[in-house]
Amino acid sequence: MFTFSVSVVLVIVLFTLTNAHPRRHNHRKINLEDNFLSSKNFKEDQPILRPISVIEIPELMAKGRYYQPDFVVLKRCDYESGYCKGEGYCLRETDHEKLFVEFKNLDNDEITTVRLSNHLECACVPCS
Repeated sequence: MFTFSVSVVLVIVLFTLTNAHPRRHNHRKINLEDNFLSSKNFKEDQPILRPISVIEIPELMAKGRYYQPDFVVLKRCDYESGYCKGEGYCLRETDHEKLFVEFKNLDNDEITTVRLSNHLECACVPCS
């Protein structure tokens, strides 16, 4: 009887603990037909928005270490923004615009302007 009572209490405690912090799992299924359709209609020529950290901007790092904001969002053609069909092809930027982006240098409170490239169009080209 004692073992049964301990087992019941243990089950109640475990049930209470698992329900005290409900976990939310978001699951979604993409069926085969939808997968084929989205793959067929995928456009590889569209750049995707990416956060570019100030650490990746050499002109900023040469003038100080701390900036606000600490990143800028630009459009990029990179390995995650497109899939090139066929071996030996890489996604590259084929059109861009130059942007002048301001950051506040926290070392001296000055506004620093850097010229950056915003990708407008991508294409699959032979990898070099």
